[in-house]
Amino acid sequence: MGEPEGSAEDLPRIAQPDQVWQHASVEFVAVVTLDGESSVEIGYRVAWDEEHTLGARLRNGRLLELDGSVLPP
Repeated sequence: MGEPEGSAEDLPRIAQPDQVWQHASVEFVAVVTLDGESSVEIGYRVAWDEEHTLGARLRNGRLLELDGSVLPP
């Protein structure tokens, strides 16, 4: 296993959940079909991970899945 990239000093200081949004931006929003039903996928870029797009999948207003690496449709 390789050495971790960056250090703890490189991470943003986040003390409250709502503070994460100043370090994140929406990369894409897509309506996709999963298991025969429509779902929404939102891809986020975050300041501390330049290599990956984080994804949140939702259906009927409920979170289905968080994924650490998604691709735009």
